[in-house]
Amino acid sequence: LLQEMTATGTLCSSLSATPNLPDLTPSSTATLLTLGVDDKIRSKIHAGEYVKFSSLLPTDFTIPQSDNYKSIDKEGQLLFVKSNDKDPINSMVKWTEAFHIYVAIVAEKTPTEIGNLMLYAQTIQKIADSCGDHAALLYDEKFRRWRQRDPAACPWHLKNVELYQEAVVLGLDFKLKTKKQPFRAPPKHKYCFSYNNHGTCPKGNACPHPHVCQLCAGKHWRKFCPKFKSSSKYHSNNSTNNSNKSSTTNKGSINFNSNTDL
Repeated sequence: LLQEMTATGTLCSSLSATPNLPDLTPSSTATLLTLGVDDKIRSKIHAGEYVKFSSLLPTDFTIPQSDNYKSIDKEGQLLFVKSNDKDPINSMVKWTEAFHIYVAIVAEKTPTEIGNLMLYAQTIQKIADSCGDHAALLYDEKFRRWRQRDPAACPWHLKNVELYQEAVVLGLDFKLKTKKQPFRAPPKHKYCFSYNNHGTCPKGNACPHPHVCQLCAGKHWRKFCPKFKSSSKYHSNNSTNNSNKSSTTNKGSINFNSNTDL
C-alpha cells in the first residue's frame, strides 16, 4: 500500500487521465482513512504533540453512549462538565487500528517518517508478544509523551532502553500470572453427616448435601450399609481377638508371678 501511495508509475497517471473517476491520489486516500478526526487533534499530531490514540478511533453509534462527567476546579468552585473522552485502548487490535490513522496523519506533513513508524510498530508488536499487551501499550504511551518533550531522545526507529527494560519487568509479572496452576485433585464430594449418623436431617430438602450413604452412595444411611456392617464385624472381631490376647497375657503374667513365689 505504501509503495502504491508513493510510486510515480502509470496507475495514478492513467486514473487521473480517465474522466468521471474519483481522485485516488495519496492525499485523498489518507483523507478517507482519517475521516472523523478532529482538526485540533490533527494539528497536535502535525506539531509532534502527544494525543490519546482512543481519540483517533471512530465512534461506534450502534452502542448507546453513556453520559460521563468529570470534575473541574473553576475559580474555587467544583463544577461537573460532560466528558467527551472515549474509553482507553486496552488491546493491540484497537491500538493497531488507531496507529494506522496516526501514521496517515503524520504522513500528511512528514511522509519520510513512514518507514521509521513501521519499525516502531514492529517494536510494539514484539513487546506485546513477549511481555503482554499491557506492557506494550504502556511503552507506547510513555514513549510518545517522552518524544513530545525531547524528539531527539526518542526516534521512532530505535528502542528506548529505559522504557524497554520497564516493559521486560512487566512481562515477567505477566508470565507469572498467566503461568498454569499445578494440577489439583477435585475436592471429595461432601455428604450429609447428620443423615449418615442419625438417619434424619433437620434441614430436610433444604440441605445442600445429598442424603445418601457416605460409604457406597446408596439411598440409605450409613447404619444400613452392607459395607458398614462388614466393617463393624471386622472391628468387633479385631477387638475380641485383642481382648483375648490381653487376657491370655494377663493370665501368663499371673502364673509366672505365682511360680516365682513358689
